Amino acid sequence: MDRELSFRLSFQGSALPVEGSHKFFFVDSSSLDNIWEFIEPIFISEPETWNLGQTLESIYDGLKQDAFFLLLGTDWKDWVKFLAIVAIEKYPAQKFLHIPVATGFDFGSYVTELADAVDYLAYRLDCDSKLISGRGGWERILLPHGYQRESVRLISQVERRSYH
Repeated sequence: MDRELSFRLSFQGSALPVEGSHKFFFVDSSSLDNIWEFIEPIFISEPETWNLGQTLESIYDGLKQDAFFLLLGTDWKDWVKFLAIVAIEKYPAQKFLHIPVATGFDFGSYVTELADAVDYLAYRLDCDSKLISGRGGWERILLPHGYQRESVRLISQVERRSYH
């Protein structure tokens, strides 16, 4: 994305406990309608960022039904810099926090904070691993943060550290 995401976060919610100047919010269905009008144009303008098996209606319905969730990242002025869809995938031997869709601006300024936020969220949701599906650019960004290339899917174990 070559521009800022064009809205300020305006709902009340607690940021995930990540150190740094950026804040990350886990958004469930109860807050979706407050921000959908701002998020929908991002999906429309960047169809290459989301799974071609989805439609805007199926993304909205999945978010409303808590089949998946949003992860939003903001700068210190509450301007949204990052948006991702988060899904939980359960298998007999593992539970994954999966990010099949993500977009943002100026990743270099907050990639460490983002990696910490995703790890915290995976930990709180009792996941074993984090899985990010995406384009090749994610590999360059995430390899230094403990991810490894698995085709175009990047995976990392959840750090079992004590979060407060």
